[in-house]
Amino acid sequence: MNLRPLRNYQTECVSNVMTAYANNLPSQMIVMGTGTGKTRTTVEIVKKFARTLWITDSEELIEQSAGVLANETGQFIGIIKQERMEIMHNIVVASIQTLHRRLDRIDPNLFDLIVVDECHISCSATFMKTLNFFTPKLLIGLTATPWRTDGADLSYMFKHTAFDYPILRGINEGFLAEINAIRVKTNINLDAINTKNGDFNERQLGSVVDIPERNKLIVEKYIEHATGRQAMAFCVNIQHGLNLTAEFVKQGIKAEFVCSDKSICPDRKERIKRYEDQVIQVIVNVGILTKGVDIPETSCIIWATPTKSRTKFFQGIGRGTRLKTGPFKDLLLLDVVDVTSRHRVVNSYTEDKPLNI
Repeated sequence: MNLRPLRNYQTECVSNVMTAYANNLPSQMIVMGTGTGKTRTTVEIVKKFARTLWITDSEELIEQSAGVLANETGQFIGIIKQERMEIMHNIVVASIQTLHRRLDRIDPNLFDLIVVDECHISCSATFMKTLNFFTPKLLIGLTATPWRTDGADLSYMFKHTAFDYPILRGINEGFLAEINAIRVKTNINLDAINTKNGDFNERQLGSVVDIPERNKLIVEKYIEHATGRQAMAFCVNIQHGLNLTAEFVKQGIKAEFVCSDKSICPDRKERIKRYEDQVIQVIVNVGILTKGVDIPETSCIIWATPTKSRTKFFQGIGRGTRLKTGPFKDLLLLDVVDVTSRHRVVNSYTEDKPLNI
């Protein structure tokens, strides 16, 4: 068991939550920037309750959360996912995709505390069904990005924001890496692209931005401004990711691509491990590295996919905000900015203050 001491703001968070709970506020949200220790902080709250259910939505987060909880509490952690149904442990980490199909096998009063990780996604029907089923003493939602593109209000489920620790405060207090941004301007025009579910239509967007000239420019700017940095690149879709990876390799950069399609990426964990071990310099991805991956030496984020989603943008940036021990102490954001007069995209122009640029 490894009981790491809490930082000052983490102690403040725990105090706020328990004070609000004592004042009859049983549904709360904790907002803490990526890299500031949401899980470590919440462990202190878990210790105050007899039975805890920790809900998440990805395999990487199940493993990461269960590891931290076991390490910090010294308890065996039950898992609910796929073939596993380990319900009788005092702390259980569950995949929402499996949990919501097995509610008939669980007593709704079994858990005193329920924690929803990445709670900004919890307005889906699956989450709502699950959370409405249980009757905990305290419900906590954890997120670094409490905004939704569809405009859904998280306060419907999480009535009280107990603590808010934004990125800028973390930087100023020395707990997060300073963020600097370089805008990589292209002549690609996004005006003809439609909006779907609050963001760009992915199919249309890919056909517009995934062109050799733009991909080449991105790699050239990495070489110019970020040579030697461990970098994560975020792309529109699988084909865009494959093409950008090929351009990195063509220009002599060790790079690999990860995605959820096992026919294209059968060894995802191994590729991520090669990046973590710095065998490769750049890892290109679609929808994989926005959460559940903790690789502090990432000192460059390449934002190659236009977006209208502040949540998506900051989730990507959060992969590089942790403090680093290597030669690069800051986070460099290579923000690829395309032309548009019709759309309001989220990029470093619109987020100058929190990006500290």
